[in-house]
Order: sequence, then C-alpha cells, then structure tokens
Amino acid sequence: MPSRDRVARQAADSGAPEGWDWLPMRSVIRTVPEVIWAPAAKAMAFANWRVATRFCGVCGSPTRDKSDELARQCTACGQLFFPRISPAILAVVRKDGKLLLAKNARSTTGFWSLIAGFVEPGETFEECVKREVMEEVGIEVEVDGYLGSQPWPFPDQLMLGFAARWKSGELKPDGDEIAEAGWFGPTNHPPIPGPGSLSRRLIDAALGEMGG
Repeated sequence: MPSRDRVARQAADSGAPEGWDWLPMRSVIRTVPEVIWAPAAKAMAFANWRVATRFCGVCGSPTRDKSDELARQCTACGQLFFPRISPAILAVVRKDGKLLLAKNARSTTGFWSLIAGFVEPGETFEECVKREVMEEVGIEVEVDGYLGSQPWPFPDQLMLGFAARWKSGELKPDGDEIAEAGWFGPTNHPPIPGPGSLSRRLIDAALGEMGG
C-alpha cells in the first residue's frame, strides 16, 4: 500500500491527541494549504468507507482490512469491498461573456455556485453535464472540455469540472434543486463559495478570464 494511503488509514483509526480537538473538514479545506488537508480528506473518506462496510453486503458477516491492498474482506465468504467513489460534475457554463451561477433551493449559506450533479450509471461525464444543466435550469449546452478535479469526502465524491457554453433555451430553475439562476460577470455576481473548493477555483478562473 502506498505510504500516503497508510498514513491516511492510520489517521482514520486514531483519536485526537491529548489537548487537541477535531475540526470540521469543511472549515479545514477553507483555511489550510492543500498539502495539509488532502491527507485529512483521504483519511475522512477511508473512515466513511469503513463505517459503511463493517459488514458484508452479501452474507452479513463482519469484514476486516486487507493488509496488502486498500480493501475490506468478508471474514466468512471472502467477498472484497473497495472504497466507493461517486463522480459528480461541475459545469462552468458561459453565454455572451457571462457565467451561469445558481442558488441551491436547500442552501443555508446563501452562496451561488456552479450547476453540479452525480453521474448516472451508463452515462459519460459530458452527457451528465448536459443532463444536469437541462434538468436544473432548462437550457441546452455544448461541452467544450475538462477543467480539473478534486476529491470531496462528503462522504465520497470526486468532483470533475467541465467547460460548457449555452446553446439554446431560457433559464428556468426547476424549483426543487435550484431556487434561482442567472448570468453574471466579474463585477456583479452574488456571494460565491469560500476558498478551497474546486467550484470556487473554477468560478474564480472563469470570472478572471472575463476581466474580474
């Protein structure tokens, strides 16, 4: 097992040292360099996965860690369980020099962000971008390319950013997931997520290209 995986697994098994307290991972991502929070995020993902796979999904028996690979194995039937990764897209959609931002209907922060959603079985990332944008705000887009990724252990996402451009339609928030949506430039955009997340990096890059 790679040394970084070993360190993260050990961290997932450990309690906080005496005199120290655990911090919420979301606050850590916003306040420390990636070189520090990345192993912590991996440890959190391991911890979430181990809780979810304490028992075999085939026969119900307890599982245990394998020493030679990143997996858990049923103590009875031998079934292997590997860490779950749930891919989700972020869509950087542009139209006439403006960026599409949306406010989630269940948001408690007031932030506006990029359209996002989980990839469905049998779906490509590009198909997911088109589907999520159409479902959430009612417009058709063309996907231009891949922009970057970030592990997001809440509990097991892998966020993947894609550039897209408006093709047709008018913004119509679905009212279920998206409460409001609009096209914004570098000087008139609403509150956006704090530093540390891929969504913020992509928003900053897009607005910067527009002169912000």
